[in-house]
Amino acid sequence: MRLRWQASLIVLALTSGGCAAVSARACLPGTGRSPADRLWLDAHAAFAAGRYAEAEQRFDSLARTYPTTSAGREARFYAGMLRLDPRDPDWDPKVAEARLRDYLALARDSVAASPLYHAAEARALLELAVQLNLPAEERIAGLQPEPAAAPTRTVVRVVRATDNAALLQENQQLRQRLAEREAQLQQLEQELARIRRVLTPP
Repeated sequence: MRLRWQASLIVLALTSGGCAAVSARACLPGTGRSPADRLWLDAHAAFAAGRYAEAEQRFDSLARTYPTTSAGREARFYAGMLRLDPRDPDWDPKVAEARLRDYLALARDSVAASPLYHAAEARALLELAVQLNLPAEERIAGLQPEPAAAPTRTVVRVVRATDNAALLQENQQLRQRLAEREAQLQQLEQELARIRRVLTPP
């Protein structure tokens, strides 16, 4: 579970720039009055509200129905990104990898086509998806799961005063390290909350 939320922070950080950082209407490819534009706005509204299945369905529909428009092309990026967001119950890095590859392949389909506005983010997210789809031991260090703690057993022993002082010092050090980890976790949670606020359209 912790690995999924590490991936979530990466996804949100990578998509906090460009269109993802402003409202969906502000980066709307069209005027906002065409069916494609309305579908674009509806998809982003569902995404911002946490209705991931609905958002994915609308992005897929947009890409399928209006494939040559900027909105239809960029919808492929969002459909792939959704599957890398661990808040999505249908989180699946294999599906994300395939969709992000499809999105990046659009750049080779037609030189005259509109540019891919999220190409840089898509390449980074594709690398993340590829890593997550590898066996755990083959991933880069930052994406490998933490080793399982070995089973422990309780041992009762009598200690001398000098040993007791050493144990107290060790206990204090352990408490300090635990407090530092809790502080780091709290910072990550605060950063995640901040990024989510940035991504949520006004």
